[in-house]
Amino acid sequence: MSSLPIFLDLKKTNILVAGTDVFAVAKIRFLLELGAQVTSLHYEAADIVKTFESEKEKGQIKFISGSFRPEVLKEIKLVYLANVSGSELGKFLEYSQKHNILLNHIDCPENSSFISPAAVSRGSVTVAISTGGKAPVLARNLRQKIEQLLPSQIGELTDLIYQFRPSVKKLIKSSSARRKFWNKIYSDLELGKLLALSSQERRSKIIKLLGTFGQKEKKGHVLLVGAGPGDPELLTLKAHRALIEADVIIYDKLVSKEVLNLARRDACLINVGKSLGDHSVSQDEINKIIIDQAHLGHLTVRLKGGDPMIFGRAAEEISALTAKNISYEIIPGITAAIGAAAAGSIPLTHRDHSSQVTFVTGQLKGGERRDWTGLAGKGRTIVIYMGVKTAKKTMNDLIRDGFSAHTPIGIIENATKESERRLYGTLERLDHLIKGKNIQSPALLIIGDSVAEAKDFSIAYETINHIKEA
Repeated sequence: MSSLPIFLDLKKTNILVAGTDVFAVAKIRFLLELGAQVTSLHYEAADIVKTFESEKEKGQIKFISGSFRPEVLKEIKLVYLANVSGSELGKFLEYSQKHNILLNHIDCPENSSFISPAAVSRGSVTVAISTGGKAPVLARNLRQKIEQLLPSQIGELTDLIYQFRPSVKKLIKSSSARRKFWNKIYSDLELGKLLALSSQERRSKIIKLLGTFGQKEKKGHVLLVGAGPGDPELLTLKAHRALIEADVIIYDKLVSKEVLNLARRDACLINVGKSLGDHSVSQDEINKIIIDQAHLGHLTVRLKGGDPMIFGRAAEEISALTAKNISYEIIPGITAAIGAAAAGSIPLTHRDHSSQVTFVTGQLKGGERRDWTGLAGKGRTIVIYMGVKTAKKTMNDLIRDGFSAHTPIGIIENATKESERRLYGTLERLDHLIKGKNIQSPALLIIGDSVAEAKDFSIAYETINHIKEA
């Protein structure tokens, strides 16, 4: 974000609009709607005076003819220029810069000290859209889309809820608890219910929500949230809302920066830093952090890469929460296997190649031996998480237990992220490909005949097969 979006109250503010074209007329009309006191500097006689005759009679606008002169800008706070060029433009730019007067040259951001966004208004609710002056038509198109999405009564409802702010502050002493109340009442669920009611019914519903909220237990609540494989656009709507509402977010190294950027700005972010081979924070310590934050009354999000219930050790955290009688909810995410398969168009199941898909981890507790009996063989797809370090042993064991050495394989590093890499080959070359291309975790191994259906399998496979053996 290169500019700071702000909203100014322009009632009775002295604003100058120079020019007489359609842009000047549109800008004057908009400013008058906001209650501004407008001065129109026009360069030819005219129609613009006739356009705003009634506003002139009411004293809302005055007209000045001629060209730039310093006295024109006396007591002016904002300047809009429409179809002004040459030496006249230079004089405006020099004077406004010298005297710190904000100036907007319509459709010329390079000459402007501020930009007016496209806006959607529903009473006291205003949504502004800006492209930094680079694409005003795009901003207007986005405004039209938002107009279709924004409920017509949202401004009226906001005004009603605002009347309860003194009561909320009086009844709910803690600022953290008040934030939770506002998060609840402005949630999609509650807003939808309130918008469906009459004005009186809305008031009664808000009173009930306030009374019920005050009686609730003060103990915090924990959300076990799947952050998906990395691409923030693959978050579920529910996960996104959890990030916006959370007081505390406890996250792993596999959670991307782009996902964390969606969190509330004042949320407390705690990095517990768990990744393959680096357990700087033990699971017991993580459990304690989650419980401690919940006991402080915080809405606590335990954010995990992929899905929390697939190799995310969520069961251990759930046990710890249950033992302390702390409420929790699980918000699933797109697991890495699904994200990686979708990115490469790899069908994990296929009518001709695979009627079974199995998710396994390449790392067993305490270094236990993997038993592939019943998992390997024709008509199966295996997705291996955390399998880079043990790739050679996995390759040998799979061939021993039923997979052909020529079975297609896919290796997907950093699935769905900008740094994603996809390699293809056959099972007998698995270890060679990982070492030859220096594959690092996080990476997934997908093994099975259906991998050959990947959109880029033939190209990548042909290239990889020409890599000389180390």
